[in-house]
Amino acid sequence: MKSFRPNEVKLIYPTVKQAEQVRLVSPYEAFEFALQFYDEDTIQHHITTKVILLSGNSTVLGVMTVSESAHTYDIVETKFILQAAILANAKSIIVVSNSPSGDLEPNDAEKDLKNQIKLAAYLFDIELADYLLINNEDYYSFADNKVL
Repeated sequence: MKSFRPNEVKLIYPTVKQAEQVRLVSPYEAFEFALQFYDEDTIQHHITTKVILLSGNSTVLGVMTVSESAHTYDIVETKFILQAAILANAKSIIVVSNSPSGDLEPNDAEKDLKNQIKLAAYLFDIELADYLLINNEDYYSFADNKVL
């Protein structure tokens, strides 16, 4: 019988200097922070959903794109969001989706996705701190509107 040696999986956390760490304490700060990860040439073209991974004191651990080029929010897979959060040992997450149409009023699909993410995160003791809908000028925060 052949010997089988599986690939080893490692988690690597690059050290970030204290002075370079970003702490997000408001939806507006999260919006401003998230904008830098969107291409201004495509933010009005297609939906891109990202997750901001946060430590217990709301320091950013990382940002990951979980869906891109989608025309509907049905393409976002909750498991990718939770996978990133668990691997980063995040205490909370902020999900950010751009709205190419510019309309920031959440539709039923966005509300359903928010509920699905919140429930899945809860099962792993991870808080959904906010879900932001953004365009290049403004944002809608589920937390600010008390519908999180």
